[in-house]
Amino acid sequence: MSDPRKESLIVDRFEMRVSTEPKEGELELYSLFSIIFGFMGIMLKYKICLWVSGVCCVAYLANLKSKDSSIRTILSPVSLSLMGLVMAYFVESKCEDFKNCPTFFIESINIIANTYGSVITVNGVDFGSDVIGETIIVEDNVDGGGSSVKVLVPDSTLEIDIPAGQSNKNYKIIAYFLDYNYNQTFNYTYEKPVITSYDFKSGGNDGGSSGELSIIGKGFSYKLENNVTFNGQIYKASNAINGSIKLIDPINPTKYLDQGGKFEIIMDVAGQLSEPVTFYLFEETSITEIPKLNPTGGKSTLNGSFKTSLPNLLNLKINNIPCKIESVSANNLNFNYPSVANVGKYPLTFSFGNELISKDVEYINSNDEDSDDDDDDKPSNANIISCSFILISSILFILQLLI
Repeated sequence: MSDPRKESLIVDRFEMRVSTEPKEGELELYSLFSIIFGFMGIMLKYKICLWVSGVCCVAYLANLKSKDSSIRTILSPVSLSLMGLVMAYFVESKCEDFKNCPTFFIESINIIANTYGSVITVNGVDFGSDVIGETIIVEDNVDGGGSSVKVLVPDSTLEIDIPAGQSNKNYKIIAYFLDYNYNQTFNYTYEKPVITSYDFKSGGNDGGSSGELSIIGKGFSYKLENNVTFNGQIYKASNAINGSIKLIDPINPTKYLDQGGKFEIIMDVAGQLSEPVTFYLFEETSITEIPKLNPTGGKSTLNGSFKTSLPNLLNLKINNIPCKIESVSANNLNFNYPSVANVGKYPLTFSFGNELISKDVEYINSNDEDSDDDDDDKPSNANIISCSFILISSILFILQLLI
């Protein structure tokens, strides 16, 4: 009987070799990740980071060749990983309960919150919360609630989140720590309204001199409509957006004013009144005439269109040096200007609210100015020649008559 095996189907025995050596740089990554996650776990007190550090450390040691091993390469990842795990599970925090927190302290501050909401940081010591982002149990008397206290830095810094609002009341937030054995009260009020400037665009729907009036400042209501007292009459305004409100009352008070007309505004936000501010109605601020100044400094006047009578709302600088504004009206601004070392042109900047004007002002010597005035008083050569010609012609005409 013949052999059924065919020599053509016989395959020589071979051995498949699989490389188990780590790729170049892989060991360094294990070591690096072990150190990074170990450090994050210790600083942020996240146990998951410590366990990831431990896994990376084991992977590093399992793939480390004996010829490459040394105390220096092993000590850093192993010690950091083990130290973090030991601190997380075997070292108790001194502020986990009421008895072990004799140094508990959180500063109590009176907060003035923005009407659009505020985030306030408060410092403390050993208040017993070691997880970043942990929410502290609070009790508040805010309308509708919404205040929150969170851990920003373990055992040392809190973050108080106050919602948007408006009121003349005093509010308080009570935060509880260490199973209600400690509590801290934070008092706050909302800021008063302050008017700083306005914008005016002429051409309202009713024609004439009326237009769209926007009031700019802070402390306005972002949740409810605002009330504006315009020349003694109360008008409705929109809720604030980026520190600005618009008059939305069906009656537009600007149509009763001419250009440059004077008006007074007072804001009433939930019972809190702003200081009255006097404005002049212009579409934009302008400077039409800049006088020449003396290098020794002094007083002078700008002519133009100015929107307020309150100098503290205006900012004037010459050569980047602030100038003191003495008084201002609709068309004139009196100010004290600084001295300069040399004559010449210097930059002048003027601002009101969001408006900015940049021009050049010229300093000249007083002698030069006097000489210019003297030159203006002297007759010109053309005038002298003309007068001489007339005089000679008159003399010749008289002589001709006599002869």
